[in-house]
Amino acid sequence: MIIDNEFLNRLVREGEGITVLSTSPKLHEIADDLGKLLQPAGQIPLLDGLRALVACAQRTESANGHPAGSVVHTLDKTSLQNLIQSIVRVELPQGDLLNSKPLRKKVDGEFKVVKQAHSIAEQAAALVEKNPRLPMEQLVAVLEKSDDRELTENFLVDSGPGQPEFIGPRGPMPALKAEMPPTLPASKAVDLLVRIWSVKERDGFARVEIRECLDARATKVLVHHASEVTLHFDVDSVQRDDLTAAQYMRREIRVRVAAECATHERHARKTKLTLVRVRESRSALDRLHVLASQIEFKFEDESEGPKSAWDEAAAETAEK
Repeated sequence: MIIDNEFLNRLVREGEGITVLSTSPKLHEIADDLGKLLQPAGQIPLLDGLRALVACAQRTESANGHPAGSVVHTLDKTSLQNLIQSIVRVELPQGDLLNSKPLRKKVDGEFKVVKQAHSIAEQAAALVEKNPRLPMEQLVAVLEKSDDRELTENFLVDSGPGQPEFIGPRGPMPALKAEMPPTLPASKAVDLLVRIWSVKERDGFARVEIRECLDARATKVLVHHASEVTLHFDVDSVQRDDLTAAQYMRREIRVRVAAECATHERHARKTKLTLVRVRESRSALDRLHVLASQIEFKFEDESEGPKSAWDEAAAETAEK
């Protein structure tokens, strides 16, 4: 039984330990006992290779003469890197029964999209390399040139030093050495309609839901964000009271914010907003403050009693 002991794993990562016994995998799934391949092709399915590695580790485990829990199975770092770099994605002819185009032409056509998306990713990576705090609008302008924006973003999210290069049907594609930041700032403030879910008055931030982008630029730069976003505000200004009143009254409000925008769906939770100002009129906000101040939180059963101040305030708000 192979045991994953994290303490021993950490020692291996730090260079501790002495090699006791090693062996190489035999590809039982695709070869006979003499090592003769049972298939004519030069490639094997990835899962067959992984099963062979597990079988190899199980053999060394059965030959273990040391106390249980004192050894760990390892892989040679260089060999593993070579393995990762040589993984090949293969498309098979029966993948799309409705497509009568020959497989080679189909693959060539699809790779043109991949190559173009990668080329756009190169342009974006070059801009970020020159300016790590590139305005999000400039990144968006480059991404909009891609025939497959999602694919370009996927190339960028995995870019950076040490990342493996991709090799296509026509040869290797340049490595994207510049690491794409998880967020980039919008160059100017954007307008949003938000719902306030909670306000941390002492800490100066609220959790809000973006219900609508009120200008085209906001739609472009905030393409990736979580269902709830952090909104920072000045605790010493009236902004705190405006947000709290909107929370109590369950009102959506218009705000102008500075935005730190996620560059990929993977980083959506890192999107952050900073309040510049509330765009509702001061008179409307003052009325909201008055209504919110009338709310009384009563926890006893009032199902048969008179309406609470909350019900009256909510009704007054609805009428207005």
